[in-house]
Amino acid sequence: MPQFTATINTSFGSVSVSAETETEVIGALDSLRSLRSNTEDGTMKPQARKTLQATASGSSHGKAETSIIKRELEGLLGANYFGKTPRSTGDVQKELKVTTKIDFKSRKVSQALGDFYRTNRLMRVGSKGKFQYLLQ
Repeated sequence: MPQFTATINTSFGSVSVSAETETEVIGALDSLRSLRSNTEDGTMKPQARKTLQATASGSSHGKAETSIIKRELEGLLGANYFGKTPRSTGDVQKELKVTTKIDFKSRKVSQALGDFYRTNRLMRVGSKGKFQYLLQ
């Protein structure tokens, strides 16, 4: 049962999305804004409606949080947060909480860090369960 809802008012009414978690709603806000823009411009296509329905229905359950974390990690990479000092998942989780005011789950932060490692954006040191990440 959805617990969080975001609503955007438009010239023709309002557009809403509901989800079980705050991060899922935040992840769907871009789709809401796009839907509002398309409908107000008169460029609404059936495919755009279908995309929002799929997002709002939770078919991408769990992906919104990781994508938000990845977007924030891009900012940390640009700000040279990782530098030459290895950072643990917990370190990154704390920094994300400071910058976004969202308390992300450790496993989601770890998943995003692992994705950056697999795409050679970060280097990983340490052993399983104690990995730390730094710039390549």
